Amino acid sequence: MKITHVDIHLLEKKLNYQMNISRGGFSIRRHAIVQIHTDEGIMGFGEGIGDAQKITLLLQSSLSKSLIGKNPLNINLILSDLTKNNVYFEAMGSFMSALSAIE
Repeated sequence: MKITHVDIHLLEKKLNYQMNISRGGFSIRRHAIVQIHTDEGIMGFGEGIGDAQKITLLLQSSLSKSLIGKNPLNINLILSDLTKNNVYFEAMGSFMSALSAIE
């Protein structure tokens, strides 16, 4: 089985109120959802928790292209390849959340 393509969905919902958390507040809730397709018609979904816009950009810019042709069942090898072949764009944060979405 091999990964054939990856879809990234940025979901947004305007809240009826301002949500306040320890790092600030927001009135739009966002989630980055990753949909991985295989040549056998099997697909999987993952969500990256964190800054959904940064996670989406990371996945669209390079990470999703790196998955094409790989066996989705060999997640340890995929994560190893992605972490040693990519530059950390920040101190782990959104990059690790994007990897979590892939996983």
